[in-house]
Amino acid sequence: MADLERLLNEQEIEDQKVKLKYKYKARIFLEESLSFGVLGEHGRGVTEHYGINIDDIDLISANMENALASIGGFCCGRSFVIDHQRLSGQGYRFSALLPPLLAAAAIEALNIMEENPGIFAVFKEKCRQIHKALQGISGLKVVGESLSPAFHLQLEESTGSREQDVRLLQEIVDQLLRRSVCGQETVVIAASCSHFLCFPQCCYSFLLFPMWSIF
Repeated sequence: MADLERLLNEQEIEDQKVKLKYKYKARIFLEESLSFGVLGEHGRGVTEHYGINIDDIDLISANMENALASIGGFCCGRSFVIDHQRLSGQGYRFSALLPPLLAAAAIEALNIMEENPGIFAVFKEKCRQIHKALQGISGLKVVGESLSPAFHLQLEESTGSREQDVRLLQEIVDQLLRRSVCGQETVVIAASCSHFLCFPQCCYSFLLFPMWSIF
């Protein structure tokens, strides 16, 4: 198992991971809460983005709070996995079912995605714009791909102390809290198709002010 884990971590090309799956009789589970409705020409996620045969994936899960603007989540995969989950899941055992109104909202979101495939190209371009704008903030670096709708900000250079790094990031959060930019001790920037073209510059300005104060 240690050898398998090492090989999986070393493989950056998706088709190699699929080959290792069959060689070692492993299973591939994808968590696509931030990729479903984002990646791929039609927003179908990682498999469409990389051209992977979906039959090679054993289980795909995602929450419905992001692209589908609802709550709850879904799992899809091979029949024997889903059959077991259906009988063992909370929805079956404890009647913890998704309210019909929220299910209808998620279905309507899927309909919009199917009827308007052009929104994904627009969305990706806005993600790139926000990513580029955030890169211009001195002292911070944006971690992750420019296609991602969630942007993770880290210190560009460490102070040499993890505790000091945490305190410094906390100061940035405190500055944003004082300006009523966010309501909790975190900064979350998420792109949306409905954002105006000026949104990337607004993100830049909001974050630049506390950076000036601290650095």
